[in-house]
Amino acid sequence: MGATRNPQELSMRTFLSLVLAVALPLGACRDHGITDPVDAAAGTYALVELNGSALPVQVGQQADGQAEVISGYLTLRRDGSYVAVINTRVTASAGPVRIVPAIENGTFSAEGNALRLRPVGAAAYSGTRDGRTISFEAGATRATYRKA
Repeated sequence: MGATRNPQELSMRTFLSLVLAVALPLGACRDHGITDPVDAAAGTYALVELNGSALPVQVGQQADGQAEVISGYLTLRRDGSYVAVINTRVTASAGPVRIVPAIENGTFSAEGNALRLRPVGAAAYSGTRDGRTISFEAGATRATYRKA
């Protein structure tokens, strides 16, 4: 005849087997340093420099007034979409001072530290992410954003 087992011992063995069956796969789910680049880049970044100069930056001057970029931000979303806003203060010799926002929407992709923005209705452009800083070059314009 086989050995009889204590019912409490059998229940404890079953319980421990279940705990190990659940714990071992969970232990294998550790972060191995692999991060989705889109998730890593996601967040809101403030515009801090334009063409190497800290804001505000004068971008237009005429006899009857001037325009200067005073602020801006870039929000990269985890779903791969983005919005960029640049606020320009327009000062005319005749008339009130106006703040004119320029808003750009589109999609982006990330591979490592490289970013590619594809605005709706415009040509795509590229940038790089270095920690909390993103830099873009589009034509003659260089913009630097920093995550808060």
